[in-house]
Amino acid sequence: DFGAGDFCIMGWAKVPTVVSTVSLIQQATNAAATNTWAEKRWDLYWYATGVLCFQVSNSGAGGGYIVSGTGLPLSSNYACIVLKYVSGVATMYVNGVQQATGE
Repeated sequence: DFGAGDFCIMGWAKVPTVVSTVSLIQQATNAAATNTWAEKRWDLYWYATGVLCFQVSNSGAGGGYIVSGTGLPLSSNYACIVLKYVSGVATMYVNGVQQATGE
C-alpha cells in the first residue's frame, strides 16, 4: 500500500532482445507471488511487446499502470530507468527523458 508517501525507484537495465515479460523490480505482499494482481503489489517490468511498464495494485483487485511510449532501447548498452512517485503521480524516465506519467 503506497499511502501518501513519495518515493523513487532507480536502476540500470540492459535489454539486448525481447523474449518475454520480465520484472525488473517488484514488491508483493505474498512471498510466493504468482504474477497475478490478486494481492497488494507494485511491479516495474519490461513487457514482451517492448514496452516498459509500472503497475500498482493497492487493493489486490488489479491496478493502474503507466506505460512508456518507447520502452527501453534494445541494445547491448545499459539504460538508466527512474520512476518517481510524488503526491500520487508516477513519472517514468529512460536515460533522463520523460516517457510517461500517470496516477
